[in-house]
Amino acid sequence: MRRPKQILMLAALTISAVTAQTVSMAAMPDAFDMETAPSREIAVFNVRGGQVVLVEQLGGDIGFVGLGPRAMELLQTLVGEYDLSGLEVYEALGGNRNHAPAALIAEHQRRYAGNPAAMRGRPLPDVSSMAVAPMAANQSVKGQLGGAACVDGPQETFDYFTAWFNNYSGMFSGVGPLGNLGANHVSGTGIWNKGNVNVNLGSTSAGAVCVCFPEGYPGSPPKRVRVEERASQGTWVQIWSSNSLFTGAAYGYWFKGVVIRKIRLLVRDNEVHNGHAFYWAGSY
Repeated sequence: MRRPKQILMLAALTISAVTAQTVSMAAMPDAFDMETAPSREIAVFNVRGGQVVLVEQLGGDIGFVGLGPRAMELLQTLVGEYDLSGLEVYEALGGNRNHAPAALIAEHQRRYAGNPAAMRGRPLPDVSSMAVAPMAANQSVKGQLGGAACVDGPQETFDYFTAWFNNYSGMFSGVGPLGNLGANHVSGTGIWNKGNVNVNLGSTSAGAVCVCFPEGYPGSPPKRVRVEERASQGTWVQIWSSNSLFTGAAYGYWFKGVVIRKIRLLVRDNEVHNGHAFYWAGSY
């Protein structure tokens, strides 16, 4: 059975860690917006009030998509409360371990390395009679993400900005560096000197995107930076915008939760600065 084309609600949980990949996310405005993740569907289960889809995300992470509120709450309980591996979720939903996709088996083995009893299997919850937990709230911050993210210092300014994005963890307690936040472990930083830009994140349940205009940027920063989210009907909805910006500060959005989202950051009204470099960063 194929999934319905109209998806009302999506949820995802990432349950393993891999080395970050580096990609370019910046593009000219109105450039083709490529959908990059989740990457590969490996199993689909019908549940009461929706479906649960198991996916192998970029870099090998196992994640889940929940179609419908019941499916989202079910995933929250199985992964959040029971702390099941991908293979155990597959079994709890009715899958046969002997026919499980290789990606689920590999993740299960990594998780329980050194614990043979758990590796072989443990009692799993009865999904048909299980009380599900309400969905956990997303964490997010929008606007100014750093007051001195690309200032002049002992390092070159872009190197300072890259180090701030990939290593600095003092601003948001419990979140860690924004470069490591993405659920797909894809991250990148870059220099842009063509005026307006779109910085696109692939679909993810956690990520960050920002821009920073270095000290000495000609005149003043561009008139407008905004963050948008793609809605289910395919349109982009603005979630933050500002035309009052300062050099040296990073502006954008980070989020962390269970809902798969598609986010982009736009720099606009910047044509006068074509040829002058500023910096972008993203993780998803």
